[in-house]
Amino acid sequence: GGIRAGVYDMGIAAGVESMSTNSMAGTAPDVNWEVVYENQLAQDCLIPMGITSENVAERYGITRERQDALAELSHARLAAAQDGGFFDAEIVPVTT
Repeated sequence: GGIRAGVYDMGIAAGVESMSTNSMAGTAPDVNWEVVYENQLAQDCLIPMGITSENVAERYGITRERQDALAELSHARLAAAQDGGFFDAEIVPVTT
């Protein structure tokens, strides 16, 4: 309702999903959590991305400044690609 009411100038649709526990089509396999928790490598797959990025940063010596610079470069490349029309068929305006 906020977009339609003019409360927001812009909205971002985002989300997360777990295909291993909810396939959205009811076809996700049953997970034997007891076995998962007995295996460290399997447990590591459950770590949220925010924590994962901190672990990678620590392991490989990647500073926050380097991560931010890469993010900025990535966004600049996206903007250039959008300006060049590379996503015209994929990004469409939504009007209400």
